[in-house]
Amino acid sequence: MRPSGGDDLQAALACVDALRESASSLRPQELLDAVCGIEVLTRKTHAAMLELLAGLDAAKVAGEQGFGSTWRLLSAMLDLSAGQARARMRDAEQLATRRSLTGEPLPAQLPATAAALASGAIGTGQLKVITQTMAALPSTVSQDDRDWAEATLAEHAQDFDPQRLRVIARRIIDQLDPDGPPHLPSRMSPVPRLVSCTSGIAVTAGSAWRAGLMPCTAPRFAGSSSNSPSPARWPRTSPTRAPQPSATPTRWSRSATWPAATTRCRPRAGNHHTSPSPWTTTP
Repeated sequence: MRPSGGDDLQAALACVDALRESASSLRPQELLDAVCGIEVLTRKTHAAMLELLAGLDAAKVAGEQGFGSTWRLLSAMLDLSAGQARARMRDAEQLATRRSLTGEPLPAQLPATAAALASGAIGTGQLKVITQTMAALPSTVSQDDRDWAEATLAEHAQDFDPQRLRVIARRIIDQLDPDGPPHLPSRMSPVPRLVSCTSGIAVTAGSAWRAGLMPCTAPRFAGSSSNSPSPARWPRTSPTRAPQPSATPTRWSRSATWPAATTRCRPRAGNHHTSPSPWTTTP
């Protein structure tokens, strides 16, 4: 007889406790493998959490427990802030398996991202970039283009950290919505170093609004050879802060060169239950 879900969870917790207690006795390579293994386990656990939250929401458990919504139940039960609870429920809505009115399972709204998270290939940082990017796409973008954007981001999220993935995300948004305003958070556009056109003293981004009111104090970029005041032009990304792809991706050609990938954790091929060290680091 297969053990119940509670028994499975207790067994998993016992394994984590045993690993924590044995950490001081592990050799360097074993420590590397264990760190990668725990990271992948954390990502898979987050995917399982989202599925459970979707189940709670579908079963209307929050109403039975006296809460108006599932995020309020989650906040009270796990001592999460309202923002944290809402964010988890938004992720559950987009990544968890859905059900039709007749009870048939439906794929997640972001299927490629859901699969990558469930396999442990991406983490919550990459997940946040993908969900923000998809939310930033305007309604005029076709479903085919949305599917391509999501699949492309999920693919590259397995090779790049969140900061570099944001560069790719910006390129995708620029391609699908070239005339629109910047949609992603401001942290994607690091503030360039500005110098006052009159005094040469470094100023902050907050002074940019003066360009239209007081042209003489309009900031210019450091190192500019022009002495005439002009409103500052803000680059989409800073070459010294955010690595940029050397080519713009298109949905017809995916051979564009992206920023160099970093060392990452990958599950090894084969049966993880029989392999003594199922995790490895790959360059």
